[in-house]
Order: sequence, then C-alpha cells, then structure tokens
Amino acid sequence: MGMLAGGGERAEINVTPMIDILLVLIITFMIVTLESSRGLNALAPQNAPWDARPQVNPRQVVITVVGDGTVELNEESVQVRGLAERLRMVAKSVAIDVVFIRGGPAWNSARSPRSSTWRGRRV
Repeated sequence: MGMLAGGGERAEINVTPMIDILLVLIITFMIVTLESSRGLNALAPQNAPWDARPQVNPRQVVITVVGDGTVELNEESVQVRGLAERLRMVAKSVAIDVVFIRGGPAWNSARSPRSSTWRGRRV
C-alpha cells in the first residue's frame, strides 16, 4: 500500500491474480473453439470429360472466319455466300443478343474488310 502526502494510506489493486485468471480463460476459450470449429461442406468442381463441348448460349452467335471461303456459325461450317441467309434463319428462331466474330488459325487480318464497310449492314 502506498502512503499519501497527508499521512493516509492509499489502496492499490494487485493485478497479478486478475492476469492469471484472464490467461486461464483465454486458454479455455481457445481449446473450446478449436474443438468445435468445423468448415463448411463444399463440393469441389469435377473435371469435365475430355470430349465434352462447351455449352453455347442460343442467344449468342459466334462466327469464326476460317479463311478458305468458309466460316463457322456456332461451330457449323457455312459458305460465306450463305452466311447472311443462315443468320436470318437463326434470327427468326432465336432473339440474338450478341454476335462474336473471331479469326480462325489461317485468318489474315490484312485481307479483312474494313469496319466502315460493315457499318449499317443489316442481316
């Protein structure tokens, strides 16, 4: 106990027993939480079969320019001359949201039509 300037005694709290109790509580809670903790049940993604093709959204059209006078419309080989008619048939059966155009392995970008010639063309 400490002494005050006026001769009185001052009470001090002994914190050592409180720290011991806190350490025991912390260790107890750590052990309880480790024993009761469990992860969420989750399914790991399975490998797709090697011959499985990716699903094609019917509202998306993918045109692949092969370069030998043919194009592929959603992996179906079509002559360039018949592409417009085939696109009309697809548009009648399904509302098309997006059209992707990609070059095939033999595609030469120098032979590609300029974008200004394709603007405003309707299928």
